[in-house]
Amino acid sequence: MYANKGRRQPTVAASRVIAVQPDPLDTYRAYVEALAREILHLDATDDLTVEANGDIPIRLGSALYRISLLVQDPPLVRVWARILDAVSHSADLLEEINDLNRNIVSARVFFVRDDDAPTGRVIAATEIPAATMDAGDLAYACSIVASLADWVDTVLMIRFGGRTAFTEGDGSTE
Repeated sequence: MYANKGRRQPTVAASRVIAVQPDPLDTYRAYVEALAREILHLDATDDLTVEANGDIPIRLGSALYRISLLVQDPPLVRVWARILDAVSHSADLLEEINDLNRNIVSARVFFVRDDDAPTGRVIAATEIPAATMDAGDLAYACSIVASLADWVDTVLMIRFGGRTAFTEGDGSTE
């Protein structure tokens, strides 16, 4: 009659509780957001913009930089900014980027070509291990990338074209 006639019924011991562990990436995301709030001096009632992909965009002058969690092993936090968009690739631009990289520490600047286009983007970036990062580490990374992007974006735009995220003093994107 019963398929398991004569066998013991499976039982679950009341003392065995299976704990569901939180997703480590969710824990890192929450930690990054909490540190961002701390370094931006935001309290629980202040808005912190978090994009659908988890990036936290922050404006400084004519630059827009982002805090991103990189899903890899080990997880990293990347602070990065598009210094210029829609800028033409040239040997002179690459030479200028190399000069910048020779004179800065703790970050890098590079050119990324747009798909099937003669133009691309100039990016500034740095990474921090997420597991050991504290507010001071994140504040330092944000400071160097944001300052670099805000300082060099207009200079590069005047010399090589393209566009910055913002016009200095303007609250709108270009």
